[in-house]
Amino acid sequence: MILICTFFSLTCKKHDADTVFNGSARITGAVLFTNIATNTNDTAKKATITMTQMGNSSANDYVTQLTNGTFDINNLKKGAYEFNIKFFYTQPGSTNGDYYTVNQQVTFNPGQWLNPYNFVLTIDSTSSPTLQIEITDAYGNVINNANVCLYSSPSILTANQGTCVGSVTSGVTNAEGIVLFEGLQTKQNYYVSAYASLGINLLSNWSATASTAVAAAQGTSPLAHQSDTLKPTGQAVIFTVNPVATNVPADGVTTVAIGAKINTALLANPQNVVFTSGGGTFGNGTATITQAADLNGNATVYLKSGMVGTFQVSINYDNLTQIVPVTFVPAPPDAIVLSAPPTLLDTNANNSLPITITLLRNIGTPSPGLLFNYTYTATGSIGALAGFGSETASSTSGTTSTASFVFSTGSPNYTGTVTITVSLLQNPAITSSVIVQVVN
Repeated sequence: MILICTFFSLTCKKHDADTVFNGSARITGAVLFTNIATNTNDTAKKATITMTQMGNSSANDYVTQLTNGTFDINNLKKGAYEFNIKFFYTQPGSTNGDYYTVNQQVTFNPGQWLNPYNFVLTIDSTSSPTLQIEITDAYGNVINNANVCLYSSPSILTANQGTCVGSVTSGVTNAEGIVLFEGLQTKQNYYVSAYASLGINLLSNWSATASTAVAAAQGTSPLAHQSDTLKPTGQAVIFTVNPVATNVPADGVTTVAIGAKINTALLANPQNVVFTSGGGTFGNGTATITQAADLNGNATVYLKSGMVGTFQVSINYDNLTQIVPVTFVPAPPDAIVLSAPPTLLDTNANNSLPITITLLRNIGTPSPGLLFNYTYTATGSIGALAGFGSETASSTSGTTSTASFVFSTGSPNYTGTVTITVSLLQNPAITSSVIVQVVN
């Protein structure tokens, strides 16, 4: 008897070998297993092979454990052999494992070499309640990065479609369109909500009625499995725009927050958002800024303006654009300071009195074009004021305004004081006074 183990992956162990290995046949190949997480045939590196010669009751089993999934067995005699192969595999990141097996009969003739001869193991049992969900489109194409949510009742599913809120567990399909849920509950029905984005379109399995109940399986074959087909449901909400404050003071300093919220349920890794405004400037001093979204999908920028008006701000993400209007209103002063000549010579007619109005604002600069009201009181020892200009005037810049008023007196010429009060038309509480002494 000659036993040859020419493969690097095999550890040989036999009993009563003379009754098994005394021929000229040979078999080489690999042991694969159909991975329930991908439905692909992967290498079962540490599979255990038990080989029994059929029809020879006196022959003991030949047992070997592989180390890299390949085998090369020589000097087999003519006849049929039963190959029983087992493999235990734990998915990456999982604490549960699954059992894969195959029982297959192989017949050899003298001098025959079966090469390559591959064994494919299928799932035999799972060590925890497990459910395999496969997502495809209406044409049978697998959909990766689809969100799959398991619910304990159809009413909770219906109330939270598109968010996974209230789900028992959730996952995202892999490149093969599969998501595997392990560690579920036995005797528990689950309801599946699945959705994915395709460009600006939303695909889902949503309908007027909840999905069919499906139960997880443990220790059984075949594996508990459900296939869901996603169909166009509408336009996917790729991102939303946060509410924007209105009536922002156009003082060149006060900012308004403009934010976008990327739907991370559809896009797991949000990227840059581009904001462009028709007026004002962002924090970088220009009307366009690129802002990276954070892990929660939030991107926020700040806009300011020294000009009054409504500006359209476009928000672009992933070649999709939304537009939000931002309105800047006149920035009022917080205070008014007046100055005028301390004395004025009364010439009886067409007396000109210049007044300088200085506008003060705690934040930024007041807006130009503000309107003022003027009133006066006169306390004189001689004569009386026959008239005083009381017209409404406006500021010509954001900080100061100069106005000249003409007044006339009766006879004799007026001598005494004139108190002039200026107030903001939009807010009369913002006011100031100046006293001028009129002399002959």
